[in-house]
Amino acid sequence: MRIVFIGAVAYSANTLRKLIAMQAEIVGVCTLSKSSFNSDHTDLTPIANLAWIPAIDAIDINAQETLCAINEWKPDVIFFFGWSRLIKRPLLDLTPLGVIGFRPAALTANRGRHPLIWALVLGLSETASTFFLWTKVLIVETSFRSRRFQFLIKMMLVACMNL
Repeated sequence: MRIVFIGAVAYSANTLRKLIAMQAEIVGVCTLSKSSFNSDHTDLTPIANLAWIPAIDAIDINAQETLCAINEWKPDVIFFFGWSRLIKRPLLDLTPLGVIGFRPAALTANRGRHPLIWALVLGLSETASTFFLWTKVLIVETSFRSRRFQFLIKMMLVACMNL
């Protein structure tokens, strides 16, 4: 399965390394060479270069030149892990299977930045990590995997954020 990987934070780098180690067929990487938005920003270009995977600096993931590059890679699916910008419909049209993403919260809760921190601030007793699928038919499909967990110790949350 031909995968385009989109990401620009430490979690993205760890996930990309794991996929490369698993010998997933990653045909292209979209990342950001720099960002003032994410405190854990990580440029994925060096990781992609080590594995001989083409990478682009996707300042605007929805820009025509970015879409053209992704289209040339002919992905079956796009992985969208650790990207703090919205994607638009034309990106979905580039892949037959859709876009798989990850969110460190339930899809309908704690929108915006730092959902785990907000869960603590709001005193929630549980939250979720959600993998979701965007398709051409439904922009946001119900999550295909969501794992709820209890906040037993606040330090556990801090440890999760440092992964």
